[in-house]
Amino acid sequence: PHFFPRFNMTASLIYSAQASDVKEVMIDGKWVMRNYELLTINEKEVFENANNCALNLIGGSYTK
Repeated sequence: PHFFPRFNMTASLIYSAQASDVKEVMIDGKWVMRNYELLTINEKEVFENANNCALNLIGGSYTK
């Protein structure tokens, strides 16, 4: 419903599309995401690295 009214489909894609609208992504003929699952990166590793970088920036430590 967020794509309506359809006056300009290009504008709708740019301004109304949401991340949940993207189910599959192909780049240069290779699938990088299928059925919402990332195939080429380790999400857990990415989140851990991002968390470590953020902690380094603020000079803090994280305890679970």
